[in-house]
Amino acid sequence: MYLEEFCREESEVIKSGISAIETSLGWSILGSEKKSTVINMVTLCLHNFEIPKIWELEKLCIVDPTECKTTKLLEDETLAHFQETIKKTDHRYKVALPWLAGHPPVYDMHDVAESRLLSVTKHLLKENIFKAYADVLRQCQRDGII
Repeated sequence: MYLEEFCREESEVIKSGISAIETSLGWSILGSEKKSTVINMVTLCLHNFEIPKIWELEKLCIVDPTECKTTKLLEDETLAHFQETIKKTDHRYKVALPWLAGHPPVYDMHDVAESRLLSVTKHLLKENIFKAYADVLRQCQRDGII
């Protein structure tokens, strides 16, 4: 699109060197002044936006104080959750994830993992690369990678 197609008929000279031109997007200011000035401009574009939603308090980040938790309260709840759920097993610490409270237990995928192991083993044996693969894994184990 060329500037001529973008601009409409109406334009005004505001000062020497600065013009206001009506475009298909609204009025635009073009040009420059000789002295340097700072111009703050705020543009609000509400394309495909439902006007009544502008006034919804949540959209304006205004919420009922009774529904908000302070940072201190969130920190206290997090610390309490941590202290209640931390467990040490086999030199490892485990803590329950706070957002999973009440979530049903995760399905045991042992059967799926075993099936996948057998499938990969069969493929490695068929391609005659099982030994090389095992050697790489043993080396990684010696290096402490796994």
